Amino acid sequence: MTSRYIDDGVYKSQFIFADQWVHCPDCETPGVIHYQKLDKTTFSCECTSHFVFTCRKCNRHLDSHSKKYNKEFNGHYYVYVTERCHFCGGTQLSVNQKIHHLKNPVTHVKAICPICNKTSQLSVKPRDIDYANANRLKHTQFGLKLYLTAHTRLGNLYIHNPEHLQVLKSFILADLRERTQNTGNSSYFSRLPAWIKSARNRKEILKAILRLEQMASTIQP
Repeated sequence: MTSRYIDDGVYKSQFIFADQWVHCPDCETPGVIHYQKLDKTTFSCECTSHFVFTCRKCNRHLDSHSKKYNKEFNGHYYVYVTERCHFCGGTQLSVNQKIHHLKNPVTHVKAICPICNKTSQLSVKPRDIDYANANRLKHTQFGLKLYLTAHTRLGNLYIHNPEHLQVLKSFILADLRERTQNTGNSSYFSRLPAWIKSARNRKEILKAILRLEQMASTIQP
C-alpha cells in the first residue's frame, strides 16, 4: 500500500521554539533545554519565549532571562555595524561579521575605507549583535550542541527533539509527498537539502533515524 505524507504547513520554528535536546557545555552530559511560551500569541519569537537548561549531572544552569545570558552564550553570533570613516568621513563603512564561539562579545571590529584606505575601529553596541540562537536548525537557544545528530555519507541530520525526529521519519517513509495550497515554499520540508528528500537515499537516512531513535531512548526529558 502506498504511504502518503501531506505537508500542511510545518515550519522550522515549530522545532526551534520547543524543548531542545542538547549536550551540557561543561560536562557533555545529554540534557534538555525546556521551552515555555509566555503569552497566547500564535507567533513565537525571543520576546515571547523562555528557555531554561539545568544539567542533571553537574547542575550547570542556563536561563534565557538571566542578565548573564549573553556571557553564557556558547555558540557563534553576528555583528552588524555601520559608521562613517573615522579619518576622512567620506563614506559609510559597514561590517557584517560572524564571530565564532566567543562567550564575551567583541567590542570593536575593523573596516577599511575605500576612499582614504585607512582602517577604522568601529564600536560594537548591544543592538549590533545578533546571537545565532535559532537561525538555523543545527543551532539551539544557548548555542549548545544538539544531542540528536547523525552523520551520513551525504551530510548530517540535526534533530531538536523526539517530535522533530518523528515528523522527519514520517516524511522520509512516505512514497507520496504532497503540499496543501496554504503551504508556502518556506516550509520545513521544502527547505530541506535535496539529498534528504531524494528517494534513492531513503534507506541510508532511515538507518540514521533509527540510530537517533536509540539515542533518544536513553534520555529522560
